[in-house]
Amino acid sequence: MIFLCRLHHFFFEVLFQKELLKIAKERYFNTKYQTEKTETLVQNGKVSLSQQLDIQAQVANDTLSEVQTYNNLQLALLNLAQALELQDISDFDIISPNIETENYLFQNTQDIYKQALTNKAEIKSAEIGVKSAEKSLKIANSSYFPTINLSAGISTNYFYLYNNLQNSTFQQQINSNLGEYVS
Repeated sequence: MIFLCRLHHFFFEVLFQKELLKIAKERYFNTKYQTEKTETLVQNGKVSLSQQLDIQAQVANDTLSEVQTYNNLQLALLNLAQALELQDISDFDIISPNIETENYLFQNTQDIYKQALTNKAEIKSAEIGVKSAEKSLKIANSSYFPTINLSAGISTNYFYLYNNLQNSTFQQQINSNLGEYVS
């Protein structure tokens, strides 16, 4: 079971790194395009040379980011290959599953909100917390209501002395010693 979890982890790490590499490449191409635009604007005197240098520095940073992301992808592939105990990993790669996302994307914010209300644990927890607070408020407000207490009792004070001829009978003691109270 743990082995399968580790394989899943390594597989999804490779997929994640592939997506990050796509993003890094797109960022690099966008910055490269921005560099060409800025160079034209500098030649025409529309922007300063410092902006062109800033864009060139951004190209260098994006190049570095792309290289680092590529290296992270290679490490993720290596980890997956080692977990699978493959001998030859020179051409090892995985194919990203092709999932149609149109069915999963919501068209408007109301659909997203409804989906969050039905599936998010944090929202369910908050709803239960609100209900608990409402019950606690009702309990706290109940102390303002009047209270009525009733208690009652009856006693006979019956006693019997052993080997005493002058003991009253049980009926006589109930008739003369019966005690009742209500409060």
